[in-house]
Amino acid sequence: MADNTLDIKNMSPSQVAAALKGVAPEPIYEDRFWIDKAAAIIKHTAWIALALENDDGVRARFIESEGCSPYSLLGVRTLALDDHLGMKGLECVLALADMHDDDADPVKAKLYREAVKSGTWLTEQYRGIAELNKLRFKTAVETLFPALEDDRELVERFCTSTKTIPASEPALLS
Repeated sequence: MADNTLDIKNMSPSQVAAALKGVAPEPIYEDRFWIDKAAAIIKHTAWIALALENDDGVRARFIESEGCSPYSLLGVRTLALDDHLGMKGLECVLALADMHDDDADPVKAKLYREAVKSGTWLTEQYRGIAELNKLRFKTAVETLFPALEDDRELVERFCTSTKTIPASEPALLS
């Protein structure tokens, strides 16, 4: 991955969720539950995305099929909202974790353990719930990403982790 890529790679999944929750419109008291749940869904989905991001082959296939990096704002959003893709992502993480030599790379082993734990949470608390509640959760997740629906250029430039900063422009992340 290029050093000048605009993405969320220097943020933990918890930081990504907190940042999105922080820029969401202030909910009325009754809606806070849904926003908090959406932030939890984003955090756990981001762990899955981060694990997918750390395998070059998986990352390349994800970019080819989805047009964004798994561990990007758009990638996390897509994994969170698309049930089929989200389950395929979890299955991939489980396979990566099973094949991984924990002794050879303990840092990646810890990442996979966190991703598997998050996958369990997502399965129990989100993917496996009644459709009406899942729809409410998805709507809450969408409220954390309002600009992604309206501005394709903004999405491509700042949310896919596939576009690099032109050499004539200063790095915004420096």
